[in-house]
Amino acid sequence: MMNSVLKLIEPADRAFQSRAIDLLSAWDVIKAVQEMMKILRNDDRFLQLLSKVNTSDEFSSNKRHRKLSRKLNEFLLYDSETVVHVENIALKTSLKQLYYEVLDTSISSLQSGPNFFDLETLKYLGDLLDVNVLAAEAEITTAKTFLQNKFGSEKAHLDEILATLHGYKDAFSNSYRFAAAALTIGISSATCEASFSTCSMLPSPFRRSMTHARMNHLVLISFERQILESISKEELLRRFHKAGNHRLQLY
Repeated sequence: MMNSVLKLIEPADRAFQSRAIDLLSAWDVIKAVQEMMKILRNDDRFLQLLSKVNTSDEFSSNKRHRKLSRKLNEFLLYDSETVVHVENIALKTSLKQLYYEVLDTSISSLQSGPNFFDLETLKYLGDLLDVNVLAAEAEITTAKTFLQNKFGSEKAHLDEILATLHGYKDAFSNSYRFAAAALTIGISSATCEASFSTCSMLPSPFRRSMTHARMNHLVLISFERQILESISKEELLRRFHKAGNHRLQLY
């Protein structure tokens, strides 16, 4: 029964496996999964799902089967249904508690996330955008307060934050850039795995001796094969021949 509930997360899981996915596209899938789980969170849906499941097969009893004494073979016995009825009620209550617990945990996990305007979190995104987060701290703090007044106690998704900041991007230019970059940057597990795999393709001795900036450039060139293949080797050699210094900096 829980397998039927958890299968609702499969579309979001498959979306995050794609190399072409970005956070804005994935967010639509996540919100659809959230809405579907909220719809399932009622007693009628639980009873419908329970009716499709054979609980006796799914939960085998550990109790020893009761055998009648041979001395009672000559008597007419009536088996009480009270015990069976009580056991069924207890099993149904247990399944219902588990059902709601799984739904609540899943919905909460999909809704919760790190604070986007946390300066420590934005620092890495700022390095990518060439934005000094500490210099923009006053703007980011003001934008955070502005959005809290705009949305109140309601938790806003990142796409809603971007749409709101778009109308005030002159006032919160850096905050708008952060939100736009966070929604468009590749975030799938396949993209992250490809980045680490590309980094490991570089020879270890060179990787240990070169500066971080040069290593970063080599990783980008190795990762973006289409850009590298579009470069004319003849033109590259011609420009290198015309250069005054023919040395290559390898560190």
